[in-house]
Formats: sequence, structure tokens, C-alpha cells
Amino acid sequence: MDLIDTIKNNWGDHHSHYRPKESVVMIPLIKHDDYYSLLYEVRSYELRHQPGDVCFPGGHRDEGETRKQACIREVCEELLIDKKQVHILAQMDPIEARGMVIYPFIGIIDDYHDTYSSDEVHHIFKVPVGFL
Repeated sequence: MDLIDTIKNNWGDHHSHYRPKESVVMIPLIKHDDYYSLLYEVRSYELRHQPGDVCFPGGHRDEGETRKQACIREVCEELLIDKKQVHILAQMDPIEARGMVIYPFIGIIDDYHDTYSSDEVHHIFKVPVGFL
């Protein structure tokens, strides 16, 4: 058997079982009187993965959830808010990084009072969009 036949016989009908993990993230806008700011989190230093990193709220999708549902759930868990406060404006194109596909959303958080889960978030900060 020559090289080409060996390749075809061993991998010709091969279908990859590789499925990258999915996660979602929200780029949260906070409305102030006459401007918007972006809300950032600094991840808890107690977390196993990426402690102390600056990020937007997000995480993994649970089985049976849509990406949008996962995004809203993660934002609510991390910022200790009600899902009625979260308004998704748009879904952006996915990004692949480190063997993971990240699905970003842009949304507005209404009536936010700087709350967050200290289990996941060390602190938050906001940057006015006009500063960027």
C-alpha cells in the first residue's frame, strides 16, 4: 500500500470529535445621566483560572441554555442583579481563543448599584465610553 492509500484508509472518512468549549461574555453598558460607561470586573484572586484578570462578565453555557440565556444568567450571578435589569442589544461575531469559542454580546444594565459576587469578582470599575 502506498502513502496515499494509507492516508485514505486511515483517515479518509474521519470526522473530528473535537468540539471547542463555548463561553459567553457581555460587554455591559451602564447609563448615567448624559453618558454611558463600560463596566469591567477584576476577577477574584481566589479563583483557579485567571485570578485578578480584568474582564467583562460571562462564563460557560449550561446544557439546554441558549447563548443569550447563558449570558444573562452569568451577568446576573456575577453582578447580583435581576434578569429584568439586563437588556441584550446585539450579539457580535464569535472569537476563538485558547481552544474556546467566546460569544460576545453587548447589553445595557438598568438601575445598577455597583453590586457583585465576591466569590467571583474582586471589584468592578467603569470607564466612560467617551474616554475610549
